[in-house]
Amino acid sequence: MTSQKARKAQKALNVFNVLNVFSAALLLASAPLSAQAFGGDSSKKPETVVAKTAAETGGKRILPVISEPVVIYFHGLYSNSAEPFCLPGGKKGLIFNAFKLNSPSLEMKSFEYDNGKVITGDYADLVQQFDSCVKDFGINNRRIILVGVSLGGYAMFQMYNKLSDSAKDLVAGAICVGCPENLDTCFRKTRSGPVLDVYKSFDGQLTDKSISKQLAAGRVPPVVVFVRFHEDTSVPHAANRALIPFMKKKGANCLEIEIEDKHGIPSQLNLEHAYQQFKALANNTPGL
Repeated sequence: MTSQKARKAQKALNVFNVLNVFSAALLLASAPLSAQAFGGDSSKKPETVVAKTAAETGGKRILPVISEPVVIYFHGLYSNSAEPFCLPGGKKGLIFNAFKLNSPSLEMKSFEYDNGKVITGDYADLVQQFDSCVKDFGINNRRIILVGVSLGGYAMFQMYNKLSDSAKDLVAGAICVGCPENLDTCFRKTRSGPVLDVYKSFDGQLTDKSISKQLAAGRVPPVVVFVRFHEDTSVPHAANRALIPFMKKKGANCLEIEIEDKHGIPSQLNLEHAYQQFKALANNTPGL
């Protein structure tokens, strides 16, 4: 009984804190993007810097500035049409608004992917979508934020690992929500029928399907915010507890946020909070 009371008290405190964040966000919404999103002098125009490889600059990588970011969104098991990124009639939903509120000049792109290809390790389609996005948005002097929900979070890290070094340099970091770090553990521990239905077709092929194994010899995004659901039975904590320790070991500036909810898409307020925390980390990450 005491534990239930403590849980209720903590939940009330979380709601209070999020509402405070929302109020602060409304005050910031009218500020120029270059000052509010990632810091800097709002009177100065963003410097145009084209990402170059170390070989092109004599050993020093030149990174693009963080201003007017482009958010790339990776859906969960289902397509974007099943999630409130875009509503009928082309109107934007809560996922778009959660990021747009504090960054009026921010742009957003959603990626589609095939579940089977992601699970088996075929990320060519996602890499192609990323390269097309860079071209379409003219991303030479802008930074990209990757956002993935559930399997989409797993997919975005794996796609990042397949990018060229110059493409990785464009990525400021990642926000992942309830994503598995280890697909085999998720398959063994999940109590979600839809998750089991997808994974069971690949039983026996999941033993090495983990972010820490696949990215062990590669780079990770410089900033990572992980949103974990307290009551997640679809992607249990056992399936992603290794994610943040691995990212920290690889040198990423990380934060884990736990919210009192079940697996799914967080409320707009919680997504806004995660984005604000991401920006705070970005402002304190050398090189960004």
